[in-house]
Amino acid sequence: MTYNQIQPYLPWACVIVGFVVGVLAEKRFRIIAEEFLSERIKFHGAIVVWFLVLGFLGAVHTARVDHRTVILLHKTIMTLLMLGGALIVDTFITTCVLTYKTRMNLSIPSTLVVLARLIVFACAGLVCLHEFAVNTTPFLTAFGVGGLALSMAMKDALADVLAGVHIIVSRRFKPGDWIETPDGACGCIQDITLSTTTILPLDKNIVIYPNTRLVTSRVINYSKPDDDTAVYCSWGVAYDSDLEKVKEVTLAAANEAQKISPVAAKDAVPMAWIVELSDYQITVKAKLFANSITVKSTHLTYFNMELMKRYRENNISIPFPITTVEECTRERDEVEARHVTQVIKHSRGCCLSLVLLITGGAPFSWLSRSSSHPKAERKRAHSADI
Repeated sequence: MTYNQIQPYLPWACVIVGFVVGVLAEKRFRIIAEEFLSERIKFHGAIVVWFLVLGFLGAVHTARVDHRTVILLHKTIMTLLMLGGALIVDTFITTCVLTYKTRMNLSIPSTLVVLARLIVFACAGLVCLHEFAVNTTPFLTAFGVGGLALSMAMKDALADVLAGVHIIVSRRFKPGDWIETPDGACGCIQDITLSTTTILPLDKNIVIYPNTRLVTSRVINYSKPDDDTAVYCSWGVAYDSDLEKVKEVTLAAANEAQKISPVAAKDAVPMAWIVELSDYQITVKAKLFANSITVKSTHLTYFNMELMKRYRENNISIPFPITTVEECTRERDEVEARHVTQVIKHSRGCCLSLVLLITGGAPFSWLSRSSSHPKAERKRAHSADI
């Protein structure tokens, strides 16, 4: 058979081959995706349609039509191929993101998925425009300039968005974790979006933090590596206490609290230390373990009750704050008073000498003038007669 005899059947052969290859490819791709993601991906026949359109492209080039019609059909089919490919990639990316979200128990915002889908279809649209000989350079330039202006105007918002992506990908914390924020607030994470993280403290007042602040600051995650958390407490005992006995009784109380407390962490070993010799007491510190950050006070209550009970049984006292006041005696007061008097006299003499030195004796010229006063003359005459 010659080519001219086969040629009328070639377009139909291309379409049939495209359909068969599409069916086989979709089955094979579904098997590979299930092995990779451990989840069934529903393409809804998108791969079959894509290969069928590819078969139509082969049929156009093998059919006996004029060149102008071939070019128009080629561009149309290539546009359909680009859009179909974008649809397949979009389905795969969406399935991957949702599977990763379910496996890792993450809170991935829907806006992130929508943004990824927009990027895929935007790239496909640019390729389609290029197929129809449309210059895409102005579009790319406009997108670049607009993106630069938008990034400058929304610098803080974009920083929060990038920080949100970093939190989601790095899994520093996730919804349900108990964290302590940079300003000391402690609460449970309710939601993580692209720009903010919502925290619910124990007082049930929702607090919303920008993601940038949580990424650039020190954040304590009490839920990692597990929910068990340490509980520290300190107090003081009297100086006449037997320290060996104090440590022994303290550890016994801590061990008993770990047994009777319903919120104690399992298989945890409490510890106790003599940490400081302060003004009126010897400071003792203990470390216990609770099964959650939310029940620290409950666990500490059981320990304090057991500790006070055992301290009373063993005559170990916890002293009150003591301040020693020294009372001055009467003799000491008299000595200090004489000393102050001497200092005052010495100060007067120094001041008088300084005034005479500066004024040259002018302040005392009134003494010489007073000697010529009539009353003074009569007093001297009377004294002479006597």
